[in-house]
Amino acid sequence: MKDAKVFLKNYERLCFEKNKSPTAAAEEIGFSNSTYTYWKQNNTYPRTKNLRKVADYFGVTEEMLFDNNDNISEKQENVPRTFGIKPGIMKNRLPIYGIVCAGDGEYALEDLMGYEYADEQYTTPEYYWLKVTGDFMSPRIDAGDLVLVHKQEWINDGQVGIFIVGD
Repeated sequence: MKDAKVFLKNYERLCFEKNKSPTAAAEEIGFSNSTYTYWKQNNTYPRTKNLRKVADYFGVTEEMLFDNNDNISEKQENVPRTFGIKPGIMKNRLPIYGIVCAGDGEYALEDLMGYEYADEQYTTPEYYWLKVTGDFMSPRIDAGDLVLVHKQEWINDGQVGIFIVGD
């Protein structure tokens, strides 16, 4: 029998392991930004057709989303997934160059922290990942999210940007 509490526990654990907030993961899967809150408040889980989307996003089976054991991570397929991009086109491994604070003008950490995959159209050195701290951009960008950055000297009206001013 499918248990909403077990689903939510597994969903939150998988989000944590992916360094995503539950809300950000739901949006990347294709749900609205209030979907996770709805699941939690109403003690429910996605409909059958949407469970497949959740399972695919995390690289697990639908049954694993309702597995009451604490070892779901050990069963997870070794398929990197980022921002809902289908694994078949994620061929480009880009560096995670540090941490940036969303909102309050703190210093950015600029160290190589690892690598994450992206669609093959994104290439280095113009593109790289940064990990976000702070929640000023929530619910669009949450603390812990990885953001794909395109290094450029200008920004168009309506775009979100990361800026280095002075030091």
